[in-house]
Amino acid sequence: LLAPLIRRLESVGEWPKERPEYWALRAARNLPLPGGHWDRGLISMFLLNLVRLAPGEGTFQPAGTLHAYLEGANVELMASSDNVLRGGLTPKHVDVAELLRVVRFESGAPPILTGKPVSAVEAVFETPAEEFELSRIVLAGGQSCELPEATGAECLLVLEGAAEVGGGAVTLHLARGQSALVPAGAALTITGTGPSTVVFRARVAPGSR
Repeated sequence: LLAPLIRRLESVGEWPKERPEYWALRAARNLPLPGGHWDRGLISMFLLNLVRLAPGEGTFQPAGTLHAYLEGANVELMASSDNVLRGGLTPKHVDVAELLRVVRFESGAPPILTGKPVSAVEAVFETPAEEFELSRIVLAGGQSCELPEATGAECLLVLEGAAEVGGGAVTLHLARGQSALVPAGAALTITGTGPSTVVFRARVAPGSR
């Protein structure tokens, strides 16, 4: 099934990124299997929604939703589990029977989350998840914000710029790509030290255990 598909895609030349053909052909070129074969996961490109997220946007994928990250940098947050199933385009084992049992075969486009402002600098990505909550903090150079005592462990990840994180007698300097684990009960001050600083804050959702 894949051989004639790949030949047809190659015969056209270059496809626009807004088409699933572009991503199927790119995967065929970049992820060939031994013996000149292709991964059957290529077919999934024609079954899934193509979603393009701008900086600061997100999407929530409920359990049982087949998905793939195609390009760019993103923050992924999920509940603690050991039941991640592979659907293809990976050298890892694909349990087809279990995948077919778990995947939700329903149509629909995933909503794009832009964040609900909860302060002048912080916006929360609201989801149905009870286990976690993700928010985005944007600070101008020298601007600070105070976070109240954490009700559970939190994680701060600097995605742009740099930040100083201070609590008690401890001050951490975090560059882009660095993160810090905040223990429960700690109150913090975050200060942007670059022209613009973006910090993602992952924590246990308020009200959950």
